[in-house]
Amino acid sequence: MRVNRPASPLSSFGPFSVRLGVLAVAAALAVGGCSSSSPSSAGAPPSSDSPSPSPSDAVPAVQDLGPRSFTKPGPFAVGVTTMTLPGDGAKVEVWYPATPSSVTGKPQASYDVQDLLPAALKKVFPPGFTGGVYQTDAHRGVAVAAGRFPLVAFTHGYSGFRNQSTFLTTHLASWGFVVAAPELLDNNLTAVLSGTKASGSAADIAEVSATISLLRSQNGSPSSPLAGHVDMSKVAAIGHSLGGAVSEAVAAADPAVTTFIGMAGATVGSFGQTSAGPDSKVPDKPGMLMVGTKDQVVDPAGIAKAYDAMTEPKRLVT
Repeated sequence: MRVNRPASPLSSFGPFSVRLGVLAVAAALAVGGCSSSSPSSAGAPPSSDSPSPSPSDAVPAVQDLGPRSFTKPGPFAVGVTTMTLPGDGAKVEVWYPATPSSVTGKPQASYDVQDLLPAALKKVFPPGFTGGVYQTDAHRGVAVAAGRFPLVAFTHGYSGFRNQSTFLTTHLASWGFVVAAPELLDNNLTAVLSGTKASGSAADIAEVSATISLLRSQNGSPSSPLAGHVDMSKVAAIGHSLGGAVSEAVAAADPAVTTFIGMAGATVGSFGQTSAGPDSKVPDKPGMLMVGTKDQVVDPAGIAKAYDAMTEPKRLVT
């Protein structure tokens, strides 16, 4: 794994190992404006029930910020809730920081991939089949920890689903982020397996922007458990593959987004592949791109081209 800001991105390509911790570092740095590896403020993240807030919010302060700072879970426990977009009814999974004591004795949340299968495929599985059930590092029905937390809008890839990357979304929440992942109704597992998927990214982009608006509304609603807990001045759009391309387009189109991370996205290889619309624009915001050097779907040279087109501050991870 390499984190670079080279004059020629292709010169940095070599063997790689992308670690989960790097993804968390990416979000932490990018939301803050892609800062350098200098310490944010004194004091290591506490492991107690009450994480120490920084002067501006409740995100844990980290000493000696670097590539391995976030390899372990953060000081927060993780809560999760499911919301619904008011427009098309798409589900949005939201993970958030909680205190460790609030999850004591509570079962871990799980999801069943069978719930996303078309009816015809569900019939294939015998009654009581649990092979598609996955346990996560989050808990339902727990309160949000005190403080305000930056928002991460995570977008799944083609034929994916909102819960597919709970290893990442729960990890980010444990470090003091509210993470919201919408179901892309045009390109999720259900749509692809049922043959109803749609072409074009307009609906996907709209769902991510609607998710950001939904969290803004929840933050301002006295009746919401997230009221006052979301720092809407720090919003990151992050996605994988198709979701990475969508996140980059949202960053270009939505003024609420302050930074972006495309994991094998970059409009699937380079910016400006369309002549109009968000896909035609390079986000003029701090951002980071990630790609595997042997990726057989997303061309690393295209990611390098997209990186060259980006404005500083920026990072390329190979």
